[in-house]
Amino acid sequence: MTDVAMQRRLEAETRRAAITDCPLCDDEGWISGRHRLPSGTLGSAAWRCDHTNRPLPTGFIPDRI
Repeated sequence: MTDVAMQRRLEAETRRAAITDCPLCDDEGWISGRHRLPSGTLGSAAWRCDHTNRPLPTGFIPDRI
């Protein structure tokens, strides 16, 4: 296995572990929820989880907390 292939495999394994350990996202790494639209109504939304503990976008309400 080349160094590049090993690096990609390690990155994939690290991401898989982060997704598995995350209480917010699904098995694919997405957080489903609702987002407040400028009109004030709520619409369905999904956010790609980056597992960095950064705050979610303003107005985004996850289904799982």
